[in-house]
Amino acid sequence: MVYEDGKCVKCLADWYHVTSGSVLESDYRSECVPCPAGTKSAPGSTSCYTPCSLVTSLGNDYDLSQVSETLVHDDRVSYPDKLGNRYHYRYLIKLCSADGEMPLVTCTEDSSDKVTGAICRENVMSSSEGREFITNPIVKGEMLAGVQEESNGLKLHFRTLHTVSGCDAATTNVTLICNRDQIGALSLVDNSDNCRLAFEYSGPFGCRLCKESDYKSIASSCEGSSRNITYVKKESVVCSGGAGLPPVTAEPCTPYQDSLVDSIKRYKVYVGLGVGVMVMLIAGFCFLAWYSSTLKHKLDGYSRMNYADDDENYTGAGKCGEFAWADSGDDSEGDEQLYTRYQGKSPGNILSDKLGKINQSLGIKKCQKFGENDIMEMNTRPGI
Repeated sequence: MVYEDGKCVKCLADWYHVTSGSVLESDYRSECVPCPAGTKSAPGSTSCYTPCSLVTSLGNDYDLSQVSETLVHDDRVSYPDKLGNRYHYRYLIKLCSADGEMPLVTCTEDSSDKVTGAICRENVMSSSEGREFITNPIVKGEMLAGVQEESNGLKLHFRTLHTVSGCDAATTNVTLICNRDQIGALSLVDNSDNCRLAFEYSGPFGCRLCKESDYKSIASSCEGSSRNITYVKKESVVCSGGAGLPPVTAEPCTPYQDSLVDSIKRYKVYVGLGVGVMVMLIAGFCFLAWYSSTLKHKLDGYSRMNYADDDENYTGAGKCGEFAWADSGDDSEGDEQLYTRYQGKSPGNILSDKLGKINQSLGIKKCQKFGENDIMEMNTRPGI
């Protein structure tokens, strides 16, 4: 209870009462503190307990009912006492409570001295007759101080509320390792410091409970007018129990519900033909573009060769006269004359003759740009 407004009041549910300092000194404090995430308390409590149905701060559920009973671990490493007798440690652990009460275990000395807490330790000596003697019981954890989710399980942090064996606060960590297939043995993994202990315990209780969102649906190919919807667990999910695998369901198909893969499988012949035709069209277009470019390049080359003749042999007027003479060629010839001219010639010679005619026609068009005065001036120059 805490003192508020001139009277003592109980701490609320899921809060607990703590004190510090001496009651007779000015540093004395009495206050209500909220319970750590995942833990609970009854109104007026001085500590918080771990429910076996645990919900973490991340919103994940854990079922600790399989570890609600008292766990016992005997450390077989023996130590000598002051009289030379050898003993070993026995740990008793209560992780959660299913009835809403503080989970407590009791370590009792043979002389009727006993202590209670969530975790305690006893010294166990064995006589030559095999009889066990319990001495020096010590509390190693009175309440759950915190819950931490890890990649491989759940870690529970216990601590004492008072000074114990020279420790301001003894702490004990119990890590529940996720193992969906089997339950392992409770093992002590760290006892190097008298003020700190660490245990590990593997089993399905270390896995979070599965949720509906942990499963994904897979639609089969349409068979007739319907298809099956099955569910599998997502690859990255590690969980146990909780929401089970949803049952297989059927849904009607529509023309647009087939997936791309299903459509390809169903119409693979038509898809193959379509791809083949597309490849042939692209190849044909590329060939025609290349052939057209090559033919144009050749024609441009023939034209440039014709204009590169030596000016000393062909003057401007002479060229124009030659072109004018050439222009009166086979354009005016009839079919019989053309047949007589090309009779017996190879297709290559006919093509060469035609290219020559094209170049002469281009020369005529060029000469038309000079005008009569330019031609007369060129014919009156010396040497022309």
